[in-house]
Amino acid sequence: MSPRLLAFVQVKLPAMLSVPDGRWLLRAADGGEGHQVAIVHTVEVPSAPTAAIAPPAPPAPARTPDRDCESHRERFTFVTVVDGDPLPSPETAGEVLARIEAEEAIDIAFGAIDRLCEACRIAAADDRAGTVDRRATLALWAGYGEGEQLSVGRSTEARRLRLPADEQSIGPSQSLGPSQSTRQIPSMRARRSHRRGLLAGAAAQERIAALLSGREVALICEELVLRASSDLKAGRYAHCAIELERAYAAALSELADHPGVALAGRYAELQRLHQHLAAQAAGIVAGAGAGEPSPVDRSMLSSALQSLQAALRARRLLKP
Repeated sequence: MSPRLLAFVQVKLPAMLSVPDGRWLLRAADGGEGHQVAIVHTVEVPSAPTAAIAPPAPPAPARTPDRDCESHRERFTFVTVVDGDPLPSPETAGEVLARIEAEEAIDIAFGAIDRLCEACRIAAADDRAGTVDRRATLALWAGYGEGEQLSVGRSTEARRLRLPADEQSIGPSQSLGPSQSTRQIPSMRARRSHRRGLLAGAAAQERIAALLSGREVALICEELVLRASSDLKAGRYAHCAIELERAYAAALSELADHPGVALAGRYAELQRLHQHLAAQAAGIVAGAGAGEPSPVDRSMLSSALQSLQAALRARRLLKP
């Protein structure tokens, strides 16, 4: 039986992603049949004096770390995106790999990364968790291998692609790793780094998985309340008032039929606060049209934001 080969692309980034390490199933965003698996892996390696990018070296024998050594280490995140649809045949896999260009590989990788970051932003209810600029890419690879190989960080074939801004000349057939028939994906064999923060809990990671797999859809009000929170922190009070009024309007529709007992007691409060927000937002818009800025009740904005955030937390805790 011919091996079932899967194509993948991999990017190396500075360790700036808000996404926890692990394997994440991504269903097609449009509800189609296609799917991907994104593998996120953060490593810590000794900093090198040169700008050359290479797979992390095997770990040195254990010894007592010194303070100077710890201060000269760098952290990187590798994101490997595996296509769930197998390649047509092993005979044509090499041709498919040879045709992949850097721009296509970057589009595939960051299409997945953007979805991962957005799911984490919603799951953590953290307006500061954003995506990563594509220009932060440090290195890029493409390859293929069997599912079991890829799950342990190996591949049948892989090659490094030249980034548009990469001055290093890399031939189109240059491959990574040793010259054996089975090559190592550079991120998977390096020492794992533990990630902490808002997304460390099992509940948050469960919601990330549900959002990415299509088992759950983020509410419109969840995104709007994050934007309002960002505006409030940045001192954009008029923007916050308008964004928050829209968030409340969406929430009153989206939360109306939620069976949570705790939420039932909050719903009347949300309706009352929405009336105040609607009046304030209307005054801001009218004042802007007349060239006379309308005053904003910052205390009310803060209180209303906290009330909606609390209602959304109650919804997550009391999922039907």
